[in-house]
Amino acid sequence: MRTTVRFVVALSSVVIALPASAALNVFACEPEWGALAQELGGDKVSIYSATTALQDPHRIEARPSLIARIRSADLLVCSGSELEMVTSKPRSTSSSWKSRKS
Repeated sequence: MRTTVRFVVALSSVVIALPASAALNVFACEPEWGALAQELGGDKVSIYSATTALQDPHRIEARPSLIARIRSADLLVCSGSELEMVTSKPRSTSSSWKSRKS
């Protein structure tokens, strides 16, 4: 429940602060998180989900293309897939990384 509340607050504050023409790039490890972000953000967000509803999120591999998607995302929404390990170290070289793991 806490994770959901934090996610809603984070997404709402970021979407409100965005200019009208910019879309927030959201990377979701599971389609449920992607659907929630789409409902909350509407046309102001661009969603990429790492899995489909038929895939086991614990079995996805952190391929280079997937890691590149994560690094280009403005908001990362993952829970329990161990993909958050990819972003555990803050990078000061990436200018597009707007959120940090807390």
